[in-house]
Amino acid sequence: MMRLSALFISWGFFLVSCAGTQPLKQEHRPAPINPGWEIYIDIRDTLRDSGKTIDYDTLMQTYQAMVQTQYEIPHIDRLLVSLINKRNDNPRIDQMVLIFAAKAVGGSKFPVPDAYGIFEAILAKDDRLTQWVLAFVAEAIGDYPVDMPEGDKLVDLLETKLSMVVSASGPKKEYFGCHFLPPPKGEYIRSYIANIQSLAMRTSERNHYYLLVANGYAEVDIERALRRLQSNDITEKGEHPIALMKYIIQNADQILK
Repeated sequence: MMRLSALFISWGFFLVSCAGTQPLKQEHRPAPINPGWEIYIDIRDTLRDSGKTIDYDTLMQTYQAMVQTQYEIPHIDRLLVSLINKRNDNPRIDQMVLIFAAKAVGGSKFPVPDAYGIFEAILAKDDRLTQWVLAFVAEAIGDYPVDMPEGDKLVDLLETKLSMVVSASGPKKEYFGCHFLPPPKGEYIRSYIANIQSLAMRTSERNHYYLLVANGYAEVDIERALRRLQSNDITEKGEHPIALMKYIIQNADQILK
């Protein structure tokens, strides 16, 4: 409460004030919010508004907000648990959710409450664990700058999960790519890849799409080239279907101008 200094006023001024002038009220302004709390609220609301799923852009923005700030984020453990439980229909993005949750712990500038429990929660997602995911979890455990009680037990659990994943892997398991490039946003390219019957060709075409993206080609241009090839019925070579994404990248100078 502000202290008011004594004022000397004339009796006449006092009478006028009493007759028609209301005393000024002190203005109360809320104290500024701690920047860490602001970040917490933004991330909390973003994750809450996304429902049970999370898209690629929201995942990347959430991760960057967690690791790029110079301020300590309160209750970051709650945010990470919420993130871990989000899903995505794209298996690679679904796995990336776990990867970036682990990276957020490993790259934190401040101690993360119950870091052990967060890593344990990640490793409990058996249906989403791959060698790719486990490699980043292992790296994050090693990078985390604070000693974790029973850290050895966490490493043992990691090795157990790795053995399970390796034994379950086989030639019939589809490969979705070990990279962080954005998936196609449009339905056209997603549908083209999903409707390829051969697992090997589907995997190859998906990889060639991402190779185009990695080389700087925009999705809209790739889609335009794909539509042009399909409208010209360049779909078969002898008795075998043409891999159109591979064809595009092999002829990019002519097709993608």
